[in-house]
Amino acid sequence: MKNDSQILWKLYLTLLIQGTTGFAFAARPLVPAPVPFKVGEEIVLGLGWKSAKAGEAVIGLKEIRTRQGRPAYHAELALSTNRAIDAVFAVRDRIESWVDASALKSLGYTKLTREGTYQKDEFIFLDGRTGIYRYRRMRPDKGGKPREDAFQAPLGAQDALSALYNLRAQSLEVGHSVDFKVIDGDEIRAVRVAVRARETVSTPAGTFPCLKLEPLFKTADGWRAHPKAQIYMWISDDARRLPVKIAGTLPFGEVGAELERYQ
Repeated sequence: MKNDSQILWKLYLTLLIQGTTGFAFAARPLVPAPVPFKVGEEIVLGLGWKSAKAGEAVIGLKEIRTRQGRPAYHAELALSTNRAIDAVFAVRDRIESWVDASALKSLGYTKLTREGTYQKDEFIFLDGRTGIYRYRRMRPDKGGKPREDAFQAPLGAQDALSALYNLRAQSLEVGHSVDFKVIDGDEIRAVRVAVRARETVSTPAGTFPCLKLEPLFKTADGWRAHPKAQIYMWISDDARRLPVKIAGTLPFGEVGAELERYQ
């Protein structure tokens, strides 16, 4: 059970952080205004494993402040397991991102990982003009000292959370796909989002007309689905562009998330 829980939550990080919010750096121009979100928005996704509730993800826009001389959204994603999963593998992960309010690109982020006894703190300081970023990380559970390196990212690259807001501002149509780049620590990941279909999805928060998306990952052989799971995401096909549902299929069962509350 413990190993399964660890695999489950690693997949959730792939789905919710690298998969769903990893849609970044659009090759096509995005519509700058109006954006389908504003300060004070909060999205709560219930996380499930098979038919059981496993925890929740809370995504929110906290404020707009000046960052690198530009107005920037302060966004936050918090992932947590419930009591049943806590007993075998407690998770309390948090990402904070600064999102350029005009270009909808990353201006830096913080990622605090708390998974079982594993702890890691990561900080990205990204220069939005040059694409150069400093990556600082440390392991509090090991008593380690901070380490820092510098890397080059494509101009307009995203982090794991800013990408979600970039995606929601895109004009998406069935049959089209969008290519992205996302900063993941010391790596730059390439992701393609394919818009597969229009479907109606029912969740605890209501029933929504949705666009069904499939993330594809760049490999030596071209664009491929995730090697360990079949992953899909549904976002509302309306002015709000809400993340409504995420689904992944693994050998030991289905995992995913669905919208529970929105304000």
